[in-house]
Amino acid sequence: MNETRDTIIPYEEKLAAIRQMTLADDTFFCAVCNHFPEIAQFLLRLLLDKPDLTVTKVQTQADERSLTDRSAVLDVLAVDAAGKVYDIEVENSDRRAQPERARFHSSALDADLLGKNKNFAQLPETYVVFITRGDPLKTGRMLCRVERVVMETGELFGDREHIVYASMKYADETPLGRALGDFLRPNPKDMRCAELARAAEYLKASNKGVTEMCEIMEKLGDKLNRKMKYENVQRMLKLGFDKSAIMSALNLTEAEYAEFSVPAAG
Repeated sequence: MNETRDTIIPYEEKLAAIRQMTLADDTFFCAVCNHFPEIAQFLLRLLLDKPDLTVTKVQTQADERSLTDRSAVLDVLAVDAAGKVYDIEVENSDRRAQPERARFHSSALDADLLGKNKNFAQLPETYVVFITRGDPLKTGRMLCRVERVVMETGELFGDREHIVYASMKYADETPLGRALGDFLRPNPKDMRCAELARAAEYLKASNKGVTEMCEIMEKLGDKLNRKMKYENVQRMLKLGFDKSAIMSALNLTEAEYAEFSVPAAG
């Protein structure tokens, strides 16, 4: 079978892409949590303000299937020592972090976690966490915790289902804010959280880590290649490069430039 440029990413392009990756890229975030499960614990402790939270299991790119057989591929699925389940999603588009998507992820978790012949009371407590580049809820806040309440009394409904939104856009000088700010920093040396910097440094600079990232990128093939092209086009447009310079530098066709030069919907 003849292989095309879209299915094989040259090694130098991989290295360049790895250097530009940030934790805001779900591919890199999943790779970090897969190799360093303690990162999921570190982030959940900050997000939920639970310094004693202990994560016992981390799975990346988990496939949870709903009753209608529509699957939800979860970025990071974690379980803590008390049996609580956490789905951590990294989203760059507000459109992909809308409330209905959080609802779907919660329901997919429940459908998968409640086995046959189990009582509903046996459902574990769940958290769906969106770490976003923007502000999908339009609150202007770095952290939003969503709970169901009884409207007439204002009391919590108590279904043990929780949704959390954390925005990189409003990163501040709190411990959580510094971590969210690091999600946008491609250079580990610029990161302010030692835990995140150490994990990023391993995957970007060590021989073994870079090899692992290259293998991940090869498996992603065309999908990742197109994503990298899109991100590179968007970066160059923001830097003021014109169409001909971008097409020449990235070896794009007219059709590719037309596709990748359109900004993603917010």
